[in-house]
Amino acid sequence: MRLIVLGDIHGNITALQAIIMDALEHYGNTIDGFLFLGDYCCDFLEGQECMELIRQLEKKYLVYAITGNRETGMVIPYKREVDKEKRVPWGIDTTMGAALLSCDRMTKDTLDYIAKMPDSLVVSFEGMSPIYLQHKMPLTTEKIEELKRIGCKDILTAHTHESHDNTYGDFHLMNPGSVGLPDNGIQGASYGVLTWRNQHWRMERQHISYDYEKQKKLIRESSTLMEHCKHWGYALIVAIDTGINVPALYMFEVKQIAKEYAENKDKEKSFQHDISLGIGRYGNINPYRNYLEDRIIIGDKIGALKFETDEFLPSSNFAIEDWMYDIALKNVLTSLYALKKEEKLESKVHRERKFM
Repeated sequence: MRLIVLGDIHGNITALQAIIMDALEHYGNTIDGFLFLGDYCCDFLEGQECMELIRQLEKKYLVYAITGNRETGMVIPYKREVDKEKRVPWGIDTTMGAALLSCDRMTKDTLDYIAKMPDSLVVSFEGMSPIYLQHKMPLTTEKIEELKRIGCKDILTAHTHESHDNTYGDFHLMNPGSVGLPDNGIQGASYGVLTWRNQHWRMERQHISYDYEKQKKLIRESSTLMEHCKHWGYALIVAIDTGINVPALYMFEVKQIAKEYAENKDKEKSFQHDISLGIGRYGNINPYRNYLEDRIIIGDKIGALKFETDEFLPSSNFAIEDWMYDIALKNVLTSLYALKKEEKLESKVHRERKFM
């Protein structure tokens, strides 16, 4: 049994196409199915095209797909408002601008398809141990007990945008990395190849390049994005070049500036932060130093990895003004280019491809 594992596509259709072609070229008829771990859209605008491609795969392969936070937090709420014939309360040139544009491009059929996806799933095959799919950690105590009860020790997760494969307590956690928006300082796209061998599931992690200029051209040629949501467009272009999730950093910075300005309106509108990005989501991202402090508890042990939660975000209740977008993007890009110049962006060396 061989399964291709993909997570965190974020609307990057060029990367998704490249990964599927790479998987078919190298594994071909040995592929039994595809596992999708959520976050299909709402950063790059081609979420509709990504979903169409996934549904094409269903015609030939087993396909198991769960929702990510992009679906539960953006697509499904968008659909809920549209179904009520209400206006979606998201602004265009804000931290929700790209989500609005992405969802606007989705057909009703695609929205319905996403809304029917489960948020977690146990996948079982005869004679093999079950696999649990969940987009983001941590596991609840109830879920831990349930997985133990059914003998499930292998967990596939996404959300952190970095590939990972290790054992914590009674469980084996695997993350294929991000297809469309890596956050490890390495340009490209990642996926996993999950194989049942010697009575165990093993995941080979793959990292490939794709046509970066083609995807950047899609961004630049999107008049709606670049005219009305230009900051997000620029952030996506730099994300492709650096392998860092620049839109997320930009979003955090905008909200932090709004928070600081609300607390002290006499402060000059410079707000130049020493962001100290570190590397990706596992870095020391001032002023978000503590946002990775939630740890995963598995069995009787506390896992060594730290997983992102959404609670660290500065409150969105603060008013965001137009000038904040320019400063936020400038802060993030200045820090990124300084790290790139010092050759500190790449944090982890991906394994070379090893054919099986």
